[in-house]
Amino acid sequence: MYSREKGTRQSRGICCFVVGTGARLGTLVDIRMKDIDLKNGKVFYQHTKNKKLQTANLSPQLVKNLTEYIDMWRVANVEEDDYLFCNVSGEQLSKASLTQGYRQYTKDRGVNKSNIHGLRHTFAREWFLNGGDVVQLSKILGHSTLAMSEHYMNIYADMARDRFVQYNPLDNIARSGAKKTVRRKD
Repeated sequence: MYSREKGTRQSRGICCFVVGTGARLGTLVDIRMKDIDLKNGKVFYQHTKNKKLQTANLSPQLVKNLTEYIDMWRVANVEEDDYLFCNVSGEQLSKASLTQGYRQYTKDRGVNKSNIHGLRHTFAREWFLNGGDVVQLSKILGHSTLAMSEHYMNIYADMARDRFVQYNPLDNIARSGAKKTVRRKD
């Protein structure tokens, strides 16, 4: 039986999944239970934009969130071919219904921007701001070229500038007021 609580749990599970992996909407709706390895923290994307099998890591927090989601949403007789994120009949969610459910979820929380692809951008931004590199990001996001991931980096260039100043050795020396001397070896 579908309830608003289950719908909220599913939308939360979907949000956590995208923010935790950077998955695309099209990939997300195709994930089956057999593609998830909670014990080893992995998900195997069978259907990707570039048509290549992709393995993604699941963080410990995402494993916890998925376990809670599965316990709540997928309680009875889960088969390995069942979709991870399904409709109330256990069938594959369409992209449109997932998008609509996400829009309602964000609206209920007072969020005006409700584009699920924005969560992918959130993943990329946070990855970058937390020190992740563009090469790994490109692999994680399944981009066919490094230039695609660099586009994300360019979007956050102003934030990167702030971090550059924060960690720049010359600025840190100036802020500390310390005088550094360089001695010549004779």
